[in-house]
Amino acid sequence: MIGDLTAVFLNFNIEQQYVTIIIRLIGIVYYAEFVNFLLTEAKLGNVGKMFEYIVKLYLIGYSLPMIITLFELILSIL
Repeated sequence: MIGDLTAVFLNFNIEQQYVTIIIRLIGIVYYAEFVNFLLTEAKLGNVGKMFEYIVKLYLIGYSLPMIITLFELILSIL
């Protein structure tokens, strides 16, 4: 399945490293939602919110190469 997704992205000339980053980000978000749900069910909603903020900061840091590339693309158009 991952090979098929990679082939679709490569058809649109998206580099392999960005495909890998996108797939990992999707996995991280899915995992974070699951953990947040478990913490909420265990009556630890405040810990769940803190975990959610930490994951958001991690996602921003992990997706930084894609953000930089996006800004470079925008600046090259201008």
